[in-house]
Amino acid sequence: MSTTESKDPGALALARVAHETTQAYRNAIGDFSTHQAWELLTPQQQDAAYARAFFFLNNPDAKFTAVHNALELADDKERAAAAVFHGVIRAICREQARA
Repeated sequence: MSTTESKDPGALALARVAHETTQAYRNAIGDFSTHQAWELLTPQQQDAAYARAFFFLNNPDAKFTAVHNALELADDKERAAAAVFHGVIRAICREQARA
């Protein structure tokens, strides 16, 4: 699924915004080691972010653990970053539902 032609443009934009917000969160807590800018991600990494965004757009009531098993994440920073990604998507979904 690495071509943008076959992807939902809204979910792709949402994945990028959520990723960049997560990157800003990590920078704010002093973690510069793991999170790259969207443009520097491999196609597989972009696809993974897109898949999470697409899932949550189509399952707005799902908890972030539906995609991110908290026990599998490396540490508290990973769990927090996953929650930030999910929070961005949930907030946008709520706003779209109001419109």
